[in-house]
Amino acid sequence: MKSDEIKNIGNPKRKEELKKINLIFKKDEILKNIKKLKEKLSEPQKKYQKYIEELKKWNITKQEIIGSESAYNTIKWLEKEIKFITDELEKETNNIRNQQIENSLDLYVI
Repeated sequence: MKSDEIKNIGNPKRKEELKKINLIFKKDEILKNIKKLKEKLSEPQKKYQKYIEELKKWNITKQEIIGSESAYNTIKWLEKEIKFITDELEKETNNIRNQQIENSLDLYVI
């Protein structure tokens, strides 16, 4: 039940009971309280809160860019790909090339 539906209930006792148990209403009340508290902050406190919020957003964006080895097109993924190319790919191509030479020699010998 939404908070505006609770407001439209005629029975005051029932209305208060629903307000106490309804999580959506509680969430709305908490958000209102946060907004009121933020309005009471002094200018330096408001700037600090804004800084904290922007820092949080920046850290989330930073983490998305850095990412993980499994997340496509992130720094960690690109580092893994570069490492594979420089370390393992050369070994793999040499092994395949040697196998091709052996197979060709086997065909020539037969």
